[in-house]
Amino acid sequence: MSVTLLAPEVALAGDGGTSVARTIPQRGHLSVGPWWFVDAFGGVAGSPSAAGDHPTAGARPHGHAGMQSMTWLFRGALRHTDGLGTDAVVRAGQVLMFTAGDGAVHAEAPVGADPAAGVALGLVLPPQERHRAASVEEFWPEPVRFGDHEVAIFVGELGWEDSPVEVFSPAVGAEVRFASHDPLELPVPEDWEFGVLALEDPVWVDGVEVPPGHLAVVSGQASFAVTAQADAGTVVPALVLGGQLPEPFVPWWNFLGADHDEIASWVRDYDAARGVGDGNPARFPLPAGVAPGDLAPVPPLPPVRLLPQ
Repeated sequence: MSVTLLAPEVALAGDGGTSVARTIPQRGHLSVGPWWFVDAFGGVAGSPSAAGDHPTAGARPHGHAGMQSMTWLFRGALRHTDGLGTDAVVRAGQVLMFTAGDGAVHAEAPVGADPAAGVALGLVLPPQERHRAASVEEFWPEPVRFGDHEVAIFVGELGWEDSPVEVFSPAVGAEVRFASHDPLELPVPEDWEFGVLALEDPVWVDGVEVPPGHLAVVSGQASFAVTAQADAGTVVPALVLGGQLPEPFVPWWNFLGADHDEIASWVRDYDAARGVGDGNPARFPLPAGVAPGDLAPVPPLPPVRLLPQ
């Protein structure tokens, strides 16, 4: 058995953005399969409460490259806008998968009086897909039954059910709503690993307690079981994320590349979109109504070469 617990670390988006509880990436655990960030906010999974210093969820306009991102909401709604012309309201239980590819800019803003709460997720794009054109896909998963439990599959395949949302490496993502003490047993394909994120109540992975906000990482075994202390009339939710281990990659901010030079190219062009430097700003088209100065800055590259991890 190989079950490792990761505790949340609070990371700030900065510039008035949302405070989040980050379980991935951390030192020694850059990703879980191809899921390379798992950020909870709005008081779920150990994140800062919506009543704290950052009362509303949202993200200043910012760039991505070499990856896909989505936000799975439990409460409230967010308005997604991007440089492709998308202007959509994302609600609890809805998928809006944003594939950045060779470069894209988006923003998320709160909608209505009910603060949004959920988990922001990111997927590594494999090398052959990192320079594809940016795209957006929307989907409403229909929850299905797994024994006593309800499962909303937003990415990939679980059992005989799947999501049509396009991803570019083997992956699965689902919200499991436990309604009894019966275990949910899942196989682990070769070269895969899984993460189980406890949300507002603990769950148990192969008998190991996972406190709220912690992520259990499962690898090196053929299967695993997840249980919860759910009785009649109660529901205990958790996120199950998994997939095939990615090829080594270089992460920097919201850019994922094969090497230092690929990252530096994206940083140069994104800075140009911000009105800084002499790169190609067309690589990062801005959403309607967003000025170059509105973009969140990318941290300066270090004076040493970044190496794949």
